[in-house]
Amino acid sequence: MWAGGRMEWKRPLSVGDKATARATIDAVTKKGFEKGTPMVFVSQKVQYRKRDSGEVCIEEDRAHVYLAVSGNKRGAREVHGLPDPEFSFEYLPSPTTLFRFSALTFNGHYIHLDKEYAQNSEGYPERLVHGPLTALMLLDVTALQHPGSAFKSFEYRAVNPIVVNRPVKICGAQTDKETVVVWAEETETKVPASSASKAPASTAQKAPVKTEAKAKKTAAKSTAAGADGEKKKRKKVRKETWSSYVYKVLKQVHPDTGISNKAMAILNSFVNDIFERIATEASKLSTYSKKSTISSREIQTAVRLILPGELAKHAISEGTKSVTKFSSSQK
Repeated sequence: MWAGGRMEWKRPLSVGDKATARATIDAVTKKGFEKGTPMVFVSQKVQYRKRDSGEVCIEEDRAHVYLAVSGNKRGAREVHGLPDPEFSFEYLPSPTTLFRFSALTFNGHYIHLDKEYAQNSEGYPERLVHGPLTALMLLDVTALQHPGSAFKSFEYRAVNPIVVNRPVKICGAQTDKETVVVWAEETETKVPASSASKAPASTAQKAPVKTEAKAKKTAAKSTAAGADGEKKKRKKVRKETWSSYVYKVLKQVHPDTGISNKAMAILNSFVNDIFERIATEASKLSTYSKKSTISSREIQTAVRLILPGELAKHAISEGTKSVTKFSSSQK
């Protein structure tokens, strides 16, 4: 497991520069063997140098812990001493996110990719989010709050695991002129507590935009009765559900084809997953653009990111036609 780490930026390392990375093992420490809970901690140092000059640009310390096959599971640990958050950013780590990050970092560990392995072999409720991914999110959100500033150093520690498909909130607060403390929270635990030392661009902090939508259900009852004591018949209006809509579309395209309950459940799950991914990507895009409302541009871009080429083109084309048709019918 990735336990934590530290990074220090000494010189600029720009995109396109030729560089080398040299990793060395600093220390290997054994703990808990006498108590039947064996753990091996490995400290690793990585230096990133420019290839032409040999100058060290970035120094990184990594801490890994190797656990027994049983996993040595423990309860969630509380984090004390965190300041009140001055800014926050919420996102949902999806299975697609974990797959992409695993591919980018050449990390083939099943604990990030295989649900059954994470549950049956490691004893976790779901796949785990990569520690380095959370660390990058901490840095990214801090950079968004202080545009134009450069990081000097960054130290982080993993406290509790973060699970896929659970909302994660990145919170932070500036504690002094050159230090920002940032951390990631789940709904039930706080993971992890990390601090970054950097020169802030401004002492003013922007409060996160929060929008809440509440849906209210209203029901109208008809209790009128005639003079002869007979009750009037109620006129029922059937609302079209997603299932009835799919069934209607199938009947229009293939009149002689039905659909089983199991197939409908699978279709619902598939469509909900697609909608969730598109909404998540669109929300990220609007946040990066510092918009409080998701526009059609973000939705179309999210569709292109999630769906394959031709399918994305078709979805955007049909969606635009539907919106245009709906708008004209309202006039």
